[in-house]
Amino acid sequence: MSSRQSKTRLARSATFAFLVIALGAVEAPGQGMACLPVGPGDTAAELAWRLSGSVSNTRQPWFQILNPATGLFVSKSTYDRILIGWQACLVGVRGVDAESGATATGLVSPGWVRALYLDSNVMLWGLLAVLIAFILHSGDQYRRERNAMLLTMSRFAEAFVREFEKPLIHPGAAERPIRAQVRFTPHRARLEVLIAPNGRRRYPNLADHRTNVEYDVTRVLRSLNDRSFLSGPPYAQGRWVVVPFQRTVGITEAGVR
Repeated sequence: MSSRQSKTRLARSATFAFLVIALGAVEAPGQGMACLPVGPGDTAAELAWRLSGSVSNTRQPWFQILNPATGLFVSKSTYDRILIGWQACLVGVRGVDAESGATATGLVSPGWVRALYLDSNVMLWGLLAVLIAFILHSGDQYRRERNAMLLTMSRFAEAFVREFEKPLIHPGAAERPIRAQVRFTPHRARLEVLIAPNGRRRYPNLADHRTNVEYDVTRVLRSLNDRSFLSGPPYAQGRWVVVPFQRTVGITEAGVR
């Protein structure tokens, strides 16, 4: 497995783990709660008084009403319409006996508990913000890696063409002996260098000079001594000789598009 694939898999695993933890915190509050079921005629204020000793505690972050069917705390704006079967809970309690109607003197309400259970929407919005930040970071990293790959391949292609044409340059000639183009496929770490005769010249072409072209490709690669690119067999495309290359090591190891 390439390092790029390993990083991608690690990022996905971390994101999935974060989702499980975050959603689990919102949808399935665990230990540290004391709850009373909502019965016929019960109101949020009455349940807050029975659980904590004061009707004013309905707006406290540690007093929440849970819908067991969804596993979510309901919004405090809906406390005037609570349903039978829901549960009124003290969140983050220590040693509170809800059934006996004990007061909330044993309540532990650290800052993270308040932030977490103030409203389930707070957690969901926070999760959304984290995911957006992750996507933006991944996109920025993708652009940097793609640009780095293109720069590396461009430099190699320029060096290849420059070395290939050296023996073909005639002293005093006004024009270059060959024409050249480059095609990039960065997501597969591949590039193709296209070379063709310039002006009235006939070299390079595979119809008449395949052996010479193959020899020159080998000569150039030996001269460049760049083992990070492997060449494939050249092929003809119209008047062009196409020399394909595969980058075997490098910045992204075939992971950018």
